Amino acid sequence: MRLLLAVAALLVLPDDLSPLFNGKDLAGWEVVGGNADCWTWENGKVVNKGGKGNWLSTKDQYGDFEIEVEYNCPKDGNSGVYIRCPREGHPSKDGMEIQILDDDAEIHKNIKPFQHTASIYGVVPPSKPAQKKAGEWNILRIRCKGDQVTITLNGEKVVDADMSAYDELKARPRKGYIGLQNHGSPLEFRNIRMKKLD
Repeated sequence: MRLLLAVAALLVLPDDLSPLFNGKDLAGWEVVGGNADCWTWENGKVVNKGGKGNWLSTKDQYGDFEIEVEYNCPKDGNSGVYIRCPREGHPSKDGMEIQILDDDAEIHKNIKPFQHTASIYGVVPPSKPAQKKAGEWNILRIRCKGDQVTITLNGEKVVDADMSAYDELKARPRKGYIGLQNHGSPLEFRNIRMKKLD
């Protein structure tokens, strides 16, 4: 009996995060703009095949939440996780984009600090590099509660930002869609889980 209880305890998610995908297909999500064929579900992973830019959006909107995403960024890769985004306009300017990038790539050597992996793109840079090498799996965790946005990458807290303290973020929405970006390069996601905080 003790062994069974121990095994059961290992299967319980200690942080109460729930899967955002059903484990079979992309039900509950829809493509915004571009070619829908570039997104697919393969072997437990959400796969972006690249191609013409678009994004994969939740059908529901979220305000306060915590989300964890595992991603595998290839060499020279570029992507992102959209949070609190509207469907109209540009997600990274009218909502927020949490950057995913092969920071070590030669083509990215001249990027600005707020363009690095785990930044609130274009506004808040990460406090330190915490990403793994291209081709390895990373764990990105994002927490939004009111004005506060906290980003943890591979167990390292790299952003803890108050939206009201940044002119570029003050007027952006506190509720919207969650999305995965297609920036033209192939990329894989898995174990996408979240919990609502409101």
